[in-house]
This record gives sequence, structure tokens and C-alpha cells, in this order.
Amino acid sequence: MPMPHQFPDEVIVTDDGPGADTRFLVQDLARDFPVPLHHVWQEDEGFRAARARNRAIASSRGEYILMIDGDMLLHPNFVADHQQLAQPGCYLQGKRFQATPDETQRLLNGGNLRIDPLQNFDFHERFCFRRRHAWHAPWLAHFKARLGHPGAVMSCNMSFWRQDLIRTNGFDERMQGYGSEDLELAVRLDHLELRRRSLRYAALAVHLYHPSRAVGDRNDPSLPNN
Repeated sequence: MPMPHQFPDEVIVTDDGPGADTRFLVQDLARDFPVPLHHVWQEDEGFRAARARNRAIASSRGEYILMIDGDMLLHPNFVADHQQLAQPGCYLQGKRFQATPDETQRLLNGGNLRIDPLQNFDFHERFCFRRRHAWHAPWLAHFKARLGHPGAVMSCNMSFWRQDLIRTNGFDERMQGYGSEDLELAVRLDHLELRRRSLRYAALAVHLYHPSRAVGDRNDPSLPNN
């Protein structure tokens, strides 16, 4: 395994419309960005995360794909952690810390990102990292990743070998509206006998507070995508 890198080989921003603001911002940032920065756009015809992610996967050039959401801030070692823990026959599943509204505003005002157990995070938020996971400890992350119990599927912090995503044919674009497209992809990856490895104490990320479209119980069988 080569030495881990702080930066990925490329960054792809996949944009679900409706205007050109994101495209202009990406073009401006790309001039001084440390790696190639690309913008992939689709027309806003409702919540079509599956199609947007597939378009980004199709345009990628690397052998390994790290997937995040646009409302997150990443630990400086985020990319290196995924690279160090990646193994053939596996894909990685991380989580995130939920910033409180006050902490979100501080970060949006230019405050420095700090991740430790004393920060202003909601450690009781469902599906998020717990307080004890707010230490960056790669040696412990390697130990935990060998164990089972990968936890909930969350596409905001996942990484895959590109060839494995192609073997599954990517996300199911028939699934529109909020939720479950990542759960369904994980089921097909599991059927290929790929192991989902849990990330704890590594690949740390903070989710900025905002109103959510999430439903109360995403496993509710009456939901359209389920």
C-alpha cells in the first residue's frame, strides 16, 4: 500500500440543479484547487440522488471512490484514513458528527474545525458518531474495522473500489425521492460477498445543521423507495 495522501487524485462535485451558481463556484475554485476539480450537472427534476451519484461515478478516473455529502466538513486525515483502511473485497462505512446550530453558524462564519469529545456536537443524534469516537486514532480504527457490526448504511461517508460499483451497476436510478438508495446499493454489494468494514476513530467528519427531509423510520415498508 503506498503512503496515504491528504488529498484525493480528483474531486467531482455532482450538482442536482436548478441554477448555475454551483457551476460558477466550482469553476472559480478549480483555478487554485490542489487537484483536478470537476462539476457534473443534471436538471432539477426532484430528489434524484441515485442518478447524480451515478453520473459522478461514471465520470471518475480513479480506481477507488470516496463518497461524501456537500453539507459536511472533513478531518484533515479523512482521505488518508479511507486509503489506509481500504482492502480488496471490502467497502468502508463511516459516520459523521452532528454539529449543533450554534456550532454550525460558527463554522460557517469561518471558525476553525475542531473534532474532539468536548466540541459542540449533538452526540445523541441518530446514526452519528458517539462522543467516544471523536478521537482520531488510526491504530484503533484498524482494530475496529476487523470486527463486525458495521452499523447503519450512510452514503455521506463511504468508499468503494470502482470496479465493485460497476459490477453492481451503481445506484438504482428508479429510486427517486428521499432515502434508501444507499441501503439498496449496500444489499447488492453484500450479495457480491463484499464485506462492509466499519470506520470508527478515523475518517472523521462533521455534518452542518440544517432542516432535514429524513423520515422518522427509514425502514418503514410503506415508504415509496422501500
